[in-house]
Amino acid sequence: MDEKNMWKHLRVLGGQVDEDTFEQLVAELCDLSGPQIVAFSEALAVVLHRLDTAAHFHQPVRDISDPPGSPVLPMTDDVFLFVRCAVVAAGRKRYEAVLANPSALAGAWDVSDAQLLLEAAPQAYEEVTGHPWAHETAVSPDTGSNTEGWPESAPIATKQTNTATPQDWLNIPVGWDGVKPSAPFEYFLGRTAKRVAAEPQWAEWFISLGVEEIWLFPLYTTQRADPKIRKGRRKIQAEFTRTPDELWRPGLTDEENAEAEVRELLQSTYDALTAGRKNE
Repeated sequence: MDEKNMWKHLRVLGGQVDEDTFEQLVAELCDLSGPQIVAFSEALAVVLHRLDTAAHFHQPVRDISDPPGSPVLPMTDDVFLFVRCAVVAAGRKRYEAVLANPSALAGAWDVSDAQLLLEAAPQAYEEVTGHPWAHETAVSPDTGSNTEGWPESAPIATKQTNTATPQDWLNIPVGWDGVKPSAPFEYFLGRTAKRVAAEPQWAEWFISLGVEEIWLFPLYTTQRADPKIRKGRRKIQAEFTRTPDELWRPGLTDEENAEAEVRELLQSTYDALTAGRKNE
């Protein structure tokens, strides 16, 4: 897919990304084949990559929903990526103006939900093909990846090497909605994650992925939903809903239950990513 067709698909956003326009974009992409959706993601990565320059990074940007006089957004790697998503969502004309003149980025943009733009192709691909999304674009949209746009002294890291220690690559923050895990379970979940992450077989698998970290997000609730697993260039994010029968395993202590949970979540992530590689 060329950029002209990518921009045509983005028109459905109406200039901004929110939950409603995100769903409309996903529906639009679901009319495409799996390879066409992948091609859309490649074209999107290219336009985001072009905006990844030091000159753009240092512009003062606010979210459009912030009241007048609010401080500018703290421009971290992720925030700058989301700002660039907001520019792309605003349409081709505004994008080209900002690309040609970095100072045109200064001001208010609809940043709050802009990161949803990155999720549209993966979600559409999974709905169309029935397979997990495991594609990595040829050009990275990540901040600092456009080496031509950053001087040698730029403060943003451009290396994609794995710098995590054996214990700190696995993160499992807990969420709950109606089903609250016990405090000891949450405590042991964090401790067990570090211990399991240090095991040679899991550490070797993590290193083979070429990312910096893995985030597993279990949501403890009464409503079951399919897992969502995304592999980016720097991190993997996996979202799980966990029901009471999955949270409380009969006959286990909180510590044993936490270990079983960590291993089950990690194994599910491994299985999905392995299946995604086979189906690419």
